Amino acid sequence: MINLIIEFKRIREKKGITLEEISNKTKINIKYLLKIEKGELEFLSPHYVKGFIKSYLKCIGISLDKAEEIYKELIETDKNVSITEEKDKSNKITTASDSTKQIKQKEIRKKIYIYSFFVILVGIIVFIGSLTKPEKREAKSLNEETFKDLKKIEPELKPDKIIEIPEIKKFFEIEIFAKEMTWFSINIDGDNEREFTLRKGNKLNFKANESITMRIGKSQGVILFLDGKEQGILGPPDTLVWELIITQEGIKSKRLRKRSDIDMNAESSPDTT
Repeated sequence: MINLIIEFKRIREKKGITLEEISNKTKINIKYLLKIEKGELEFLSPHYVKGFIKSYLKCIGISLDKAEEIYKELIETDKNVSITEEKDKSNKITTASDSTKQIKQKEIRKKIYIYSFFVILVGIIVFIGSLTKPEKREAKSLNEETFKDLKKIEPELKPDKIIEIPEIKKFFEIEIFAKEMTWFSINIDGDNEREFTLRKGNKLNFKANESITMRIGKSQGVILFLDGKEQGILGPPDTLVWELIITQEGIKSKRLRKRSDIDMNAESSPDTT
């Protein structure tokens, strides 16, 4: 796994490709790209890891066709190396000098590293693909059919499409601040009506899920805030707010009455006490 990550990073740096460029093209956060190059893949579910790896490889110029071509060359090279080694053993050829042996060993090690890189790469993609399905299945051998299956797989991750979930607000809040002593009544979400007398300089806060219905004794006696936003003057000085309906969107309806009309009605009503 470490050799695989080192090879990823080596190819990227050799081509002069920065992580910022890859992040801009794939929309993958740069902190995730750093984790990929460190081999820390457990930060995401297998569903996303497969898409991240394929997007990363595409940006550094490694396609599945290229991987298949190199894979075939490695298999053929490995066969030739094995045949040569067997002939050397049977004929006991020992005429090569120490310098020639060192060169051959370096070439063999290089081929083994490249071979291991692509074998691990294909193994990771196949393994991650098996995790995305609930049923158990036998692992496929690393052959040409495996590469063909991988080519048929559409990218699971489309980083250019970002899904945002809107925040759902469950309630709204009003604040009533008294500029002068004022009486008011309030009904929250159709519950029982309550009455208050608010002294100058005092304030009260109320929360509701659907609506608030109010009656205020002095239109300019209070300042009303909805979710922290002032709602302005409610009416002229000589009026009272007869009915005020407030929802989360704002003031839904408002009815005013002159205080003089209320006083006249009160005086003309018979005294029943």
